Amino acid sequence: MEGRGVSRRRSRLSGCFLGLVAWNVWALTSGCHSVTWPWTISGPSAGGNTNNGPPVSLASAQMPQAPPHAYVQELSQRLQAASDEIRSLEARLAYREEKIQEKSRDLNLAVKEIQAAQTDLAQAREEIERLRRENATLQSRLEACEKQNRENLQTIAALLQRLMERERSPSGPSAPPR
Repeated sequence: MEGRGVSRRRSRLSGCFLGLVAWNVWALTSGCHSVTWPWTISGPSAGGNTNNGPPVSLASAQMPQAPPHAYVQELSQRLQAASDEIRSLEARLAYREEKIQEKSRDLNLAVKEIQAAQTDLAQAREEIERLRRENATLQSRLEACEKQNRENLQTIAALLQRLMERERSPSGPSAPPR
């Protein structure tokens, strides 16, 4: 997952940064005051004359020299501020990653619900089509039954007509049937 890779890289970077700053603080507090930043200029006045003295760091060339203890204190404060900022950024990133995962879960659930609704809709359409075919069949059977009933009613009416004519005829009921 992409979020985990970002978190690992962030942890490694913050760990490397904190390690470098801690090493510099240790070097300065343990009496290794000759340790300078990798970028140095020659001479205390930064004039480029190598006969002026030992190399000094850009930071010390631009700022007035403070006592070593104050410098270490300032470094420690900067380290603490950077650590606090890193923790704040990590917390914000973790919060955002959690929100993204939450939204992703919600979207996945919505997609599943949509797919289920589409399946239900397809089944309902099939059921409607089946009912239409069944209705058409029943309608044609009903029409056939109604036609048969009309024919039967006509036959019954004709038979009743004949029966009534026989009963009215002068020959009476003893007359042979036709």
